[in-house]
Amino acid sequence: MNTIMIINASVGTQGLTVALVGILVVFGALVLLYGVFSQLPRLINMNIRSQLRRQGKH
Repeated sequence: MNTIMIINASVGTQGLTVALVGILVVFGALVLLYGVFSQLPRLINMNIRSQLRRQGKH
C-alpha cells in the first residue's frame, strides 16, 4: 500500500512539473511573438525610409 502511494505521489509531481514547464514555454513564446509583431511596423518603416533616402526623396 505504501509503495502505491509513493508511486502516485511521484507521478503527480512529475505531471505538475511538466504542466508548469509547458505553460511557461507557451507564454514565453506568446511574449516573444508579441514583441516581434509590435516592432514589425517600425522595421518596415526603417526599410522604406532608407530606400527613399537612397533615391533622394526623403
